[in-house]
Amino acid sequence: TVQEVLDRTGITLTDNKSVTPSLNTVITDDTNIYVYNAKNIKLTTNGTEMSVKAPEGTVENALNILGYTVTDTVTDNDILSVDKNAQVEDDMEIILKKVTYVDEVSTEKISYDTIEKDSDDILTGESEVSQNGADGEKEVTKRCKYIDGKYASTKVIGEKVTKEPVDKVILNGTKRG
Repeated sequence: TVQEVLDRTGITLTDNKSVTPSLNTVITDDTNIYVYNAKNIKLTTNGTEMSVKAPEGTVENALNILGYTVTDTVTDNDILSVDKNAQVEDDMEIILKKVTYVDEVSTEKISYDTIEKDSDDILTGESEVSQNGADGEKEVTKRCKYIDGKYASTKVIGEKVTKEPVDKVILNGTKRG
């Protein structure tokens, strides 16, 4: 365990020191152990607030060592309440909101249009349908944004017509009787 490695190497954790991974973690070949000067912070993620000891340095580095990956806020991903390049301070409050996206595809109706045309084959005042209308269909791809697992917004990112609508054609008579 991490505790056994620290004991073998003579490293003792004082109040202002902390270690990642936790002391009871079983060691494997690829385990990296970080012993660092710690700052007491309040971290809120997924709506849960917890008091943790975070390493000195930048907020981004501290969160990474604690096991939280901060994705690029410039591209509208994770939302961080403080600048990721700010230095961690005692009693700092950090809120990390995870942003995820889900693409959804749905089929939507495309209504047909009704077109009226004059016809000298039909008596004035009469009309007839020369072509029935039929609705078309389109696939609409929407990107849904979730913040900490809660729905936030939707944006249409693509549309593809899968069936063209057929216009209804009505002939209006112009023939004199």
